[in-house]
Amino acid sequence: MMKTLKNHPVITFYILAFVLSWCIKIPVAISDTNNVLFRFLPSLFPATAAFITAAIIAGKRGVGDLLRQAGRVRVSPIWYLIALVGAMALNLLAVALAVPFGVPFPSFAFVGIRLLPAFLLVTFFTLGEELGWRGFALPRLQDRFNPLVASLIVGLLWWSWHLPEALGLSLQQFISLGARDLVQDLAISILITWMYNGTGRSVLLAALFHVSTGLLQEFLAIPNRPYVTVVDILFSVILCIAAVTVLLLTRRAPLAYQQSETPGTIAPLANNSSGPAIG
Repeated sequence: MMKTLKNHPVITFYILAFVLSWCIKIPVAISDTNNVLFRFLPSLFPATAAFITAAIIAGKRGVGDLLRQAGRVRVSPIWYLIALVGAMALNLLAVALAVPFGVPFPSFAFVGIRLLPAFLLVTFFTLGEELGWRGFALPRLQDRFNPLVASLIVGLLWWSWHLPEALGLSLQQFISLGARDLVQDLAISILITWMYNGTGRSVLLAALFHVSTGLLQEFLAIPNRPYVTVVDILFSVILCIAAVTVLLLTRRAPLAYQQSETPGTIAPLANNSSGPAIG
């Protein structure tokens, strides 16, 4: 059995991550509880699955690889700017473009310094997700597939991981909101892959970009509707345009990917201090 696990590390990781997470996600969705801990706790299980699988297939070296990716903070300030502001700017553009369609521009709703502890807490739990999706699965998938295909696989499984949250929705809501989330997750996955590769495989930067995709709601009173809105559609289109643009600009080195010397291992962390490479 151990040999099978070692021969199929990505499959092993995803099965473990889904089983651990869904054991909590499904009861939480059915009970419709508002307990913040239970709603956030499953985000730590992709990291848990990643550490367990890494320990099985590579021992301390595998665990060390994940920890180094999580601690990869010395990157160009441009990457931090993109991670923290990029997705918010795209979302803000969608909000602004919705105004001609009759959607009023939302009022200002910044909570001030109280945002900081909430931001740090959400980043911590998001790091738990990204250590699994990007830190463990993505580099191994990129060793087998091209970066675009690897990104789409991670994005699809990332979207699937959230499916229990839709248990309380009607069929119409599930189809419309599910399609919206799928398009956005695939586009965001491509953008995160670019950031992850371009920063020398920094999981922290991937997590920050992940968090920033929903950060605009902390500054503007954007209503959370139980249906697809004009802003949702525009944001989805803009994210897809951004993803295609990055693919075109990085066509010489797709999504800034650097092949590892040994398949299935993590490539050495590059000291990328010059920001995004284009061309």
